[in-house]
Amino acid sequence: MYPAQFDYHSPNSVQEAISLLDRLKDDAKLLAGGHSLLPMMKLRLAQPKHLIDLRKVPGLSGIKEDGGAIAIGALTTHYAVESSSLLKQKCPLLSETAGTIGFRGVEANVGEVITWRHCMWALSDAMAKSPDKWAGGFVLPGHDAGAAYHVLAPDAYVQIKHQIEKTVASSLIYLNSHARDFKEPELRKYLDLYVRGSGGVTAVERVKLMKLLWDAIGTEFGARHELYEVNYSGSHEEIRRFALLGANASGEAARWKEFAESCMADYDLDGWTAPDLIGPEDVSVLPGR
Repeated sequence: MYPAQFDYHSPNSVQEAISLLDRLKDDAKLLAGGHSLLPMMKLRLAQPKHLIDLRKVPGLSGIKEDGGAIAIGALTTHYAVESSSLLKQKCPLLSETAGTIGFRGVEANVGEVITWRHCMWALSDAMAKSPDKWAGGFVLPGHDAGAAYHVLAPDAYVQIKHQIEKTVASSLIYLNSHARDFKEPELRKYLDLYVRGSGGVTAVERVKLMKLLWDAIGTEFGARHELYEVNYSGSHEEIRRFALLGANASGEAARWKEFAESCMADYDLDGWTAPDLIGPEDVSVLPGR
């Protein structure tokens, strides 16, 4: 869809912008950078008759210290806040949260990757520190933790790979083709400007990281390794059946069944059978039988 017809205004001063807003009133919307207005206009969910572009208005951006306080202009970009040396010195938390750490989705995805890491290491430690006795005084890795690792490890690799692809997204391919590009002055100025990272990370540092991730998950090696990890333990159904068969053989499944039956034995159609449990008959609105 295309937006509804509108008049475009590009004031060159704050006073000119204020005059336009005063004259056009509610028929005008401000365009001040990246936001959802244009997509909303394309869907006809917003149909302003006038659009006032503030990009040419001087004095609305910048970060400075004024009378002991930090002043941030209304048109200051997200990147400027993140990379400001003044904010890093005077208000480092604001500078830090302006980077990817401030994006809830990125935090959630990184948190999931960390959780998978903790899970795998915890299971590895449990296998080593809680082993099962074997013949001749030897021990085997703990069976319970091993069975869990057996099932979860193939999924862990796939999930972590997916989180990288979902979070890093096109950054994996939006890269220069060769390291020599950085040595070409005509290309270097654009790479330094458009391929740089957050938090002062240079283009070279960011590209090295993205290339490393691509080598790990995007290349032929990456694809083959994913297939290897998924199938290393065996059929996805069999490794789950092994967990059940192991529980049956060890007697754990029988103990779990006994526990469930003991819980259900505490009540019947007339209420609690256990002497230490009290029903709500004294306050129930349902008549007793």
